[in-house]
Amino acid sequence: MGYSSLRALVSTGAGLAAVAVYTVYAARVGLLRSTDLRAVAVAMLVFIGASVVILVVLQVLFHIAFAVRESVSSGDADDRQIDRLLSSEMAEDELDHLIAWKAGRAASLGAGVGLVALLALLAGGAAPALSLHALLWCCAAGSLVEGGLTVWFHQRGVSRG
Repeated sequence: MGYSSLRALVSTGAGLAAVAVYTVYAARVGLLRSTDLRAVAVAMLVFIGASVVILVVLQVLFHIAFAVRESVSSGDADDRQIDRLLSSEMAEDELDHLIAWKAGRAASLGAGVGLVALLALLAGGAAPALSLHALLWCCAAGSLVEGGLTVWFHQRGVSRG
């Protein structure tokens, strides 16, 4: 599995873990049916901020581990050769941009479905906090599908059409 696929797996796994942890927290604390939308918004923002920090740390650790793996697998290569190998492996080309564009449509679809779900739940009389969570879950699902598609496209290829 290549660099881009592994990077997408790390990001997707961290995103899935963050959504799961937040969902358990929200259910235990009672945020799903809360009437205090400010508390719900603050909890969501705190978890989003913590998720960003954790994702940055995981990406740094991933890059370090990837560099170590490449240097060990290259055997007795000198620093220049290892640097060249890592640069070529981590370089993004037009295919990577095409994959990001095609997979990114899933995240956009998730956000759109989330907005419609939010409005439908509010129109149906659901609790506003539950409606906000539906939006969050739909956006998260779109992002997770985007990560899965990124891995799939890198492994199986993508057509230019």
